[in-house]
Amino acid sequence: MLDGYPLALSIAAAQLPDLGLAPLVDALEHAAVAVRQDPNLTQAEQDKLTSVDVSLELSYGRLLKADAEAARIFSLLALFPAGAEEATLQAVLPAGAPALVHRLVHVSLVERMAGRYYLLAPVRQFALARLPAGAETPAILAAFDYFQNLAEQADALWIASVQGRLGLEIIEADLPNMQFLIDWECAREIPAEAGGTCRSARLVGSLRNFYMQVGLWLSLEEQQRVERVAQAARRLGDTQGEAHVQKLQGDVLAFQDRREEALERYEAALKLYREVGDRLGEANVLQAQGDVLAFQKRNVEALERYEAALKLYREVGDRLGEANVLLELGDIHRREGRYPPAWQAYQDVRQIFSEIGDRYSLARVLYRMGDWQAEQGHSQEAAPLYQEAISLWQAIGLEELVDTVLRPRLQKMGG
Repeated sequence: MLDGYPLALSIAAAQLPDLGLAPLVDALEHAAVAVRQDPNLTQAEQDKLTSVDVSLELSYGRLLKADAEAARIFSLLALFPAGAEEATLQAVLPAGAPALVHRLVHVSLVERMAGRYYLLAPVRQFALARLPAGAETPAILAAFDYFQNLAEQADALWIASVQGRLGLEIIEADLPNMQFLIDWECAREIPAEAGGTCRSARLVGSLRNFYMQVGLWLSLEEQQRVERVAQAARRLGDTQGEAHVQKLQGDVLAFQDRREEALERYEAALKLYREVGDRLGEANVLQAQGDVLAFQKRNVEALERYEAALKLYREVGDRLGEANVLLELGDIHRREGRYPPAWQAYQDVRQIFSEIGDRYSLARVLYRMGDWQAEQGHSQEAAPLYQEAISLWQAIGLEELVDTVLRPRLQKMGG
């Protein structure tokens, strides 16, 4: 696979038989510093080690003389530790970059695998060190825009649930690139001409559902990364961005069952959203507070938060937010034996999800309506609601949910 690479890399690869690409890259990347600092190295061993750098230096020097723009693109590729697809190259790098990257593949400075263009770890470190000061900034800003849009698309698929796996795959492929961008901004801060916006805060906020699903919040490294984003937003004076991160941190704490701490974070986020007049952000936090309070069975407080969120969602025209809050309101009313308002809430939710065309969520409210009927002793009315929910989830490939959530309800009634 290393055919055409500088001789030193080919020799290095030959010293690691049958390991495959990933272990080779890991070995080259993590061993280099330790080996160079080994006082027991002989001169011959030092010469062999530095031959990789020398070979790269010679290759880069020839490239720089032959085509300075190709050399610049080579260094910019170092900004993508997970590699980049052609669409990314076109969106992020200067015009004509894809053609120049193809040339870099031809001269063996860039590797192409599975539709992505990579710099192997030692090559990437070499390229990163030769990036001209400030040259990465336009590409970084363009990359933030590109990956922000990508994260929002993936999140939309996630919310739709039917294509949640596709959304997960979209993020997984480029997560290291996104993390690199986040770390870059937190370490250097975007310059003043960017308008005081903490782009990392927006990006991290869009990754919420991904983080929750894959359990990335169990990683101390990721928690520390998000805290650095909060600090960066504060330094840049990005109040809305800081609110996004505070809300996200509240979600994480709730997920970890640290609910009192979550409420504190939500309260901080709520204050920030109100400060900048972000009503949608305010509604999202109020709903999150309601969720925590409802879990704690503090239903009076939960109802207050849900009602306030519902009012804001209706004001801003967020139909999905409106439906989700109404669903929670219906659940609280039903648990407390207030069946008429619960039924009305469920009917309103059913209407909204039907209009939106969200079959997954429509099934969620239908089986709750079935539960409502079953609790009244109306088995004949409950069964068709459960059956309709089953049909919806089966139609979108959610057979596992049918088996775990819906069929037991029918079986309980003897259906």
